[in-house]
Amino acid sequence: MRIITLARRSILMVGAWDSAIVSLSGFLTNVLAGRFLVPVEYGLFITAFIVANMAMLIQSSFISSPYAILAPRMEAAQRREYLAGSTWITCGSTIPVAIILSTGMYFYFRKTLAGMGLATALAIFAFYVATVMLQDFVRRACFTHRREPAALLLDIISAGGQVLFLVALRSRMTLDMALMIVSGTTALGIGAVYLVPLRNKSLPIRLQPMRQAARENVVLGKWLFVTAGVSWIANQIYILAVATFQTPIVVAQLGAARTIAAVSNPAIMTVENMGTPRASRLVHESGDAALRRFIGKITLVGCLPFLALGALCFAYPDTFIRILFHRSFGEISTLVRIFSLMPFMWFATRSIAVGINALKKPRALLPVYAIIACTTLTIGVYLAKRYGALGAAYGLLFNSILMVTGFLIQFLRLTRRGSSAVQAS
Repeated sequence: MRIITLARRSILMVGAWDSAIVSLSGFLTNVLAGRFLVPVEYGLFITAFIVANMAMLIQSSFISSPYAILAPRMEAAQRREYLAGSTWITCGSTIPVAIILSTGMYFYFRKTLAGMGLATALAIFAFYVATVMLQDFVRRACFTHRREPAALLLDIISAGGQVLFLVALRSRMTLDMALMIVSGTTALGIGAVYLVPLRNKSLPIRLQPMRQAARENVVLGKWLFVTAGVSWIANQIYILAVATFQTPIVVAQLGAARTIAAVSNPAIMTVENMGTPRASRLVHESGDAALRRFIGKITLVGCLPFLALGALCFAYPDTFIRILFHRSFGEISTLVRIFSLMPFMWFATRSIAVGINALKKPRALLPVYAIIACTTLTIGVYLAKRYGALGAAYGLLFNSILMVTGFLIQFLRLTRRGSSAVQAS
């Protein structure tokens, strides 16, 4: 029993390290881009990252999240077919999604780019979209199948590689090079996973399992997509509104201040990658009371360090920016103070969402997201257009308060229903 317990703890540590590597890499990539790119290109880099998140939204809603929820409940043979079908669906969906998002990104790139420079940036961005979609599924599948070392290999190569290349090429850094680094290292990581830990695993192309996987994913994914889509509007439309109505330099100021909120990403990724399969199995085996205790524990423990860190950043905002970026983005201390209030709320929101998704009730979040989306698309867009980065920051703070409150109310309501809450929606 002791050996089994130690083995489980080691797997948990691998998953935690993997999430820490990915999130730390994302944090450092943002910081290094802010240091090495001129402010205009840094603003475009942030915009490209936000638009690429739409690809992650589609991928996660219709493939990765349904897979993480449904696969643990399947028999081994059925799970293998589900894996193969979901993998090829992911590969096929990258092309149209990349084309659609590149078309949208054209309107932002053309503010400062033209001719071959614009065409090159769009081509690299399309490749970036495809790689992040594949990476998301491969990582989530590795955690679902308890192949945490494979996920760790993927992220050491992709996440660690992009930081190393950004530092090594800092004297020649441009927007195109920064996008190529993050997409190229991601592709290398995906290839390494298939060539090393999965080299003996075949993924046959069979239409019937693909159709079955697509049907199962759509049944659950349609509600995940609606809620995630409205969530994307609530969290990201402010930045796109600033990018649309303001200059890339203003986007750079907002992105630099928003870095403080990114400190919660390692814990959020750990909860989503490892908490979703575990919460799904827990509610299936032990019921809603056990799930409520699990979500309550990880939420409380996870929020405490972010409260402490937020207090420090609120007290010393200029020092925070100076240490990270080694440059000035103008007077943004107020922006930093606003964002320092958000990390613990973002973590609490995502941990509660894990519990609601484990209950297979993602549609319960739709009313919360709908309210936030309506306020964002009306008052929020006006704030971003009229007051720029400061208006966007206050809007994001208001959204964070509404979201964590609404999620908590819905989770408590669902788990009080007893066994009926664990039935399939």
